[in-house]
Amino acid sequence: MAGNKSLVLLDYLVSPFAQRCRIALAEKKIPCEFIEQEIFGAKSELLLRSNPVYKKVPVLLHDGRPVSESLVILDYLEDAFPDSPPLLPADPYARAQAWFWAAYSDKDLRGRDAAVEAPRRSGPRAGPRRHGGGAEDPGARARGEAVLRRRGRVRGRRGGAGSRGGTPGLAAWARRCGAEGERGRGRQPEPEEG
Repeated sequence: MAGNKSLVLLDYLVSPFAQRCRIALAEKKIPCEFIEQEIFGAKSELLLRSNPVYKKVPVLLHDGRPVSESLVILDYLEDAFPDSPPLLPADPYARAQAWFWAAYSDKDLRGRDAAVEAPRRSGPRAGPRRHGGGAEDPGARARGEAVLRRRGRVRGRRGGAGSRGGTPGLAAWARRCGAEGERGRGRQPEPEEG
């Protein structure tokens, strides 16, 4: 079984893409070793060998075999660990929506204005929401929105776009994520005070 093999995540603690993988591993309750990489200076041989195309984090090593790119890693985790809690809802439409928002956050949310304006443009039902029997969609959370919430807290304390005054749905969702557990805590940097 795939779950019995060793897992290592090559990451950089403040990378939102690496954070996405850390959140997914925590959500799925999969033990993993984390090896932080230097991304601004000389890159490690392990990183260059594991991701020769992009030469960037995150890279998941499963029994020594590399899987690159955060969304690809999350898809791989779903397939390789079918007995762990799912990241995506079972309903095909809800699953497609989770993939849509993940791709949207990767491609279109560039900067604070886009992050604040997107829910306004899309209407009141846009963004992460409950599915199934009222449970929060874990796929959407694991696939990026929790990272946006965390980054918003960091930016807010540094004078950036931390306020969600014009996006009450996004703010309510972020509060629900915080109230539902501490899954990502300890795996992501806390915002600096001041």
